[in-house]
Amino acid sequence: MDWTPYFDKTTGLPPRELYLEAVERFSGPGLAVDLGFGAGNETMDLLSRGWEVVAVDADPAAAPRLHARADGAGAERLTTVTGTIEDFDMPRADLVHAGSSVFFVPAARFTETWDRIVASLRPGGRFAGNLLGERDDWAANPAMTPVSRSTLDEMLAGLEVEHLHEQDEDGRSMQGPKHWHAYHVVARKP
Repeated sequence: MDWTPYFDKTTGLPPRELYLEAVERFSGPGLAVDLGFGAGNETMDLLSRGWEVVAVDADPAAAPRLHARADGAGAERLTTVTGTIEDFDMPRADLVHAGSSVFFVPAARFTETWDRIVASLRPGGRFAGNLLGERDDWAANPAMTPVSRSTLDEMLAGLEVEHLHEQDEDGRSMQGPKHWHAYHVVARKP
């Protein structure tokens, strides 16, 4: 899939509110992993706050675009990885951000990948991200992995849920009208 139109449309947008809610809970910078960084808006914000960032995206065009944006703006604290989330070797991190990306992990590898994300969090570390719900128009796409509310609750067991919002509404995507069903989560590892 060519993500260039998405990158073009979203580059330079303000960071997502869910990400801001998570990052502003920290007293200072640490190491963040941005899974599926796309246009890099949250990565750029992390760099501006003094964080070290490992940014992961499967699209080969994403990393060069991000490095061009980061030149002179914390680039020395940025590491990019071109590859899939499920194949990425997660470092120990204070923050794992996954803005609309984890649901692209294939169902056969989803549980294992989620377990590695949780295991990578340092004590006091946070996950902030969006998970696809079963009633989303994209849920039938075999390339995506939706979760039920009961599955989500199992996934979050052992974490302190600081924010959980279930979105279930008609709206728009870049392709036009769609029904959104997603879980927006910030969870802290004790």
